Amino acid sequence: MFRAVLSQVLAPADGRGRRKIYVVVDNYRIHFAKPVLALLAAHPEQIELVTLPTYSPQLNPVERFWKHLRRKVTHNAFFQTIDRLLDAVTGFLRDMAACPQAVRSVAGLAASVSPVS
Repeated sequence: MFRAVLSQVLAPADGRGRRKIYVVVDNYRIHFAKPVLALLAAHPEQIELVTLPTYSPQLNPVERFWKHLRRKVTHNAFFQTIDRLLDAVTGFLRDMAACPQAVRSVAGLAASVSPVS
């Protein structure tokens, strides 16, 4: 799955002379699976993984997002069924998807992020 994501990231750069792509990842083992390493070895001038320190949730924006989800949806809450839990989480995700600025704010990202050309 992660290899497929990297392939999609690489696709627009194939043959277009763009800058090298750096992908920041945590130390989850899937990021270093043999198929991923083979893809990276085949494109060393196009893409490189940059790993975060071993335990550094403060550097990983998605960790801030998950903390916000727990605080707003599941903290100190009891759900009678898994369906009710899923409904609550799904509703939260829908609300967040409708407001990208809120996602950026929660994740601690800059108000406007412009792609590097």
